Amino acid sequence: MPDSQINCTVAHHKATQIELDIVSGNFDPTLKKYKPQRTSQKSTSGNVAGLFEKFIKEEQNTKRLYKGTLCRYEATLRHLERYFQYQLVESVSDIQAEEFRDYLRKQVAERTVKDYLTLVKAFWKWTEAKYEIKHNPWGEVLKTVKPEPKQKVKPFTATEVQAILTAFSTDRYYQWYADFVAFLINTGCRFGESAALKWKHIADDFSIWIGESVSRGVQKRTKTGKARTVILTPTVVNMLRKRKHSDCNPEDLVFPAPEGKHINDRDFLLQGILL
Repeated sequence: MPDSQINCTVAHHKATQIELDIVSGNFDPTLKKYKPQRTSQKSTSGNVAGLFEKFIKEEQNTKRLYKGTLCRYEATLRHLERYFQYQLVESVSDIQAEEFRDYLRKQVAERTVKDYLTLVKAFWKWTEAKYEIKHNPWGEVLKTVKPEPKQKVKPFTATEVQAILTAFSTDRYYQWYADFVAFLINTGCRFGESAALKWKHIADDFSIWIGESVSRGVQKRTKTGKARTVILTPTVVNMLRKRKHSDCNPEDLVFPAPEGKHINDRDFLLQGILL
């Protein structure tokens, strides 16, 4: 159990019970008597982890949770299970909420702490409507989590860009991705947006519509949830003209992986490291 004021009190009571059993001759050497009754407690509908699992299922049914978002929900669940064990939602105090925040800070970065607590706050709001839980201790705690602003990534120099393009275009294994890399560099489009680009998204004047993305092989909307049009440079237009064949299907990917599917961001990163 995490080292918190509440859990220390629980441990003290458990130790006292063991001491009394030893003195009275009722000590259980198997320790089963002193362990939590997991089966009965876990089945309690009002415990934190149990209700959060129901929250996840309802979110999946009412919203389209993509793989990356679902991973965040599941990671939050694991921390709730580890910290609160089988504690009831309505018994979580303001102090425990603060202690859970401090526990998370020892496990993950401040940005991730904010993400997890945002989900927990939304979950508590869900319990208010579903189970009439009156107290939500997470609003004030969330205000205290302030991730430091990130420094913008330093852009590649012209020399570095040329070295990257040359490396891909001349390598016998990775030249398949040379046009894709050139497109990324020249347009500034996100990886998932570029990997999801289809010929139907490219107008006759070679302006492109960006309204879809792909992550871990799953098609979804863009990160901002908004579509936009990108005007291409002559260099990119010429590259696309060379790639487009007369029999291109509008549904075909502009930059497919060698096997014809979407380029996988993890595989591509690994190949870049090897290159």
